[in-house]
Amino acid sequence: MKDLHSRFKGKVPLCLHGTDDLPDALFQECITNGISKINVNSWAREPYLEVVKAGLNAGKPYPEVIEDSTEAFAKVCGTFMDMFGSSGKV
Repeated sequence: MKDLHSRFKGKVPLCLHGTDDLPDALFQECITNGISKINVNSWAREPYLEVVKAGLNAGKPYPEVIEDSTEAFAKVCGTFMDMFGSSGKV
């Protein structure tokens, strides 16, 4: 990864796929070594779906279920944005 980043001098964006179960320190190392896009869909999708399932099973109204699950998704995204140093950036 370091070699790719050095060779392309940031002209080619490097993306990290398959991030399930990666430790936080490895994310930081990847960013340090040139990764500029990290796919974390399943990390956020799973909590979202758990909240949807729990809400529907509890008989909550659908709009409330979607609002609750969206908040769960946003919380996970916020955690990753903080970890990746992206919070507050446009």
